[in-house]
Amino acid sequence: MGTKFDPDSLSEIQQLQKQLETQNSLISTLRLQYNTSKVRTLQLVQTNKELIEIIKSYSKMSEELRKLAPGTYLALVSEIEKLLTKYRKANPEFPEYYPPPDAFQRTAELGISVSGNTVSDIVVFEQLADQKSSALLSDHHHLSALLLFPLFSQFPKSVVEEISSRCFETKRRAGQFIVKKGDKGAEIFFLIEGTLAVIVDGKAVSTLQPITFFGELGLLLETYRTATVVAKTDCTIIVVTKITVDSAVAQSMQARAKLAEFASNKEDWWNRHKYVQGHDKFGAEFSVDLVRPGLSKLEVFASAPDPLLDMLAMAIRYFIYERGQLVVKMDDPSEAIYFMHCGTVEVVGRNGEVHAELTAGAFFGEVGVLLNVPRSASIRAKTENVYAFALFKQEMDSLVCSYPVLKEMLNSAAKERMLMVQKQKKEKAADTNDENVVISELDMEIAGQSLAKIGMFKKMEKSVMSELALKMIRKSWGKGENIVTCGDRGESMFFLAAGTANVVTEFGEVIDSVSGPNAYFGEVAIIELVPRTATVQCTSPCSTYELRKKDFSEVLDRYPDMRKQVFDTAEERMQKVECNITVLAVDPAFSTVSW
Repeated sequence: MGTKFDPDSLSEIQQLQKQLETQNSLISTLRLQYNTSKVRTLQLVQTNKELIEIIKSYSKMSEELRKLAPGTYLALVSEIEKLLTKYRKANPEFPEYYPPPDAFQRTAELGISVSGNTVSDIVVFEQLADQKSSALLSDHHHLSALLLFPLFSQFPKSVVEEISSRCFETKRRAGQFIVKKGDKGAEIFFLIEGTLAVIVDGKAVSTLQPITFFGELGLLLETYRTATVVAKTDCTIIVVTKITVDSAVAQSMQARAKLAEFASNKEDWWNRHKYVQGHDKFGAEFSVDLVRPGLSKLEVFASAPDPLLDMLAMAIRYFIYERGQLVVKMDDPSEAIYFMHCGTVEVVGRNGEVHAELTAGAFFGEVGVLLNVPRSASIRAKTENVYAFALFKQEMDSLVCSYPVLKEMLNSAAKERMLMVQKQKKEKAADTNDENVVISELDMEIAGQSLAKIGMFKKMEKSVMSELALKMIRKSWGKGENIVTCGDRGESMFFLAAGTANVVTEFGEVIDSVSGPNAYFGEVAIIELVPRTATVQCTSPCSTYELRKKDFSEVLDRYPDMRKQVFDTAEERMQKVECNITVLAVDPAFSTVSW
């Protein structure tokens, strides 16, 4: 007896068969697409190799164009066209390109140097092969960045706009080179986005952050690069070549005079420094580019014009200290402002106690120079090979004399700072019944820099930060002592300037460890009335700077807008933090130079 099929089941089977056929068809299509993509990928790999060869050929030809007289490059032009024709035959999708009359001038202008993946790898190809390239800027939306270069800021507007219209933008991926040591320079670079590392002898000696410029010696003097610059992250860079600048200033006598004077000053500086022992450890030709942003962060130079900052940067001296060597000595005159490039120094008191440690990116001596007071502590190298920049008062005063307005501002700042110190001295004398109380200029600087590391203070005006810094109290702690104790009422926050400590719960469990000088804790206590939720116990002798809630409130009550800003920022932070013990998050670049 035959099997009977239910009509509904038969219909369902037929539908499944159709779905199976559809899926098989889809699989076949996808397999075909996969094979096609695989073939195309192999073609692209080969195309990429050919492009690299073409780019190198372009660069080599552009170098030759620089050397040859204008009437002798026609043979090279013909060779370029032959290469393009050959490549188009093998790659029909390659766009037709008819170069403008000045294309080969531009090619020479952009032929920076090819040694691996340098700027010209991408730029030259964009210039000659991509009609839609955005490398050449047709407007002036990068004008503000170009004006950071002191020379350009002194040019007439029309000259700077001409430079802006002929400069070009390039993208660099992390790990790609911007310049290589030994390459001949003929351009200046402006870092718009990303982070760069300056490499000397295979070691990163510093970092560059946007927006900044570097490499001006190549533009002005066509020197050979003395260090390598590589992208730490994906970057956007504006490039201005010597040919562009020379062409732009050709019709302006004023601009030509400014260019000649500026180049002469840079040449004098370079001739004085290029043979200084250890200068390469500071980035060699890029050392001025590293210290310039640091100068602008000092309160005394916050409003200084760019040309003055550049001149001050060129007046910087370079020092290398061995472990245990004194950088400054207690009671000596304050003769210079120091900037830490790498390594660690200790601030040592009269009895040999360590008040604080300072690492790369920190500075000291500004207040002492401004107030003309002796050093209140010694600074001693803790690690081997501490590298520091120094700006001496004599050079600073000489340069500032050319800027009467700024000189008057510095004098006013000194008087204001002195009044603040005298007022704070009276208050502390009244609190301690000690008329001989001393206000340390180094304590003021360290406290101020500690505050600047915290997010809720980063937008605070520097004058207000200085007032808070004056209020902060330095204290030394012995091993085993508690800086704060779980359950106690919180009435202040602390910055760990030196030493190490454990963070301990109410149950005695160690949940974290912190070390100076890059740690702080208890910041919630100056905003709200809260108990301590953990204990911070010293595991070595420690030094802290304490900001009390009453002092914090007293200062901010005089600045309502600033108070609101700080409290709004703190409220956002407290929504993310479950307790009031917080370790400072340090930028990875902080261990090199990030001014």
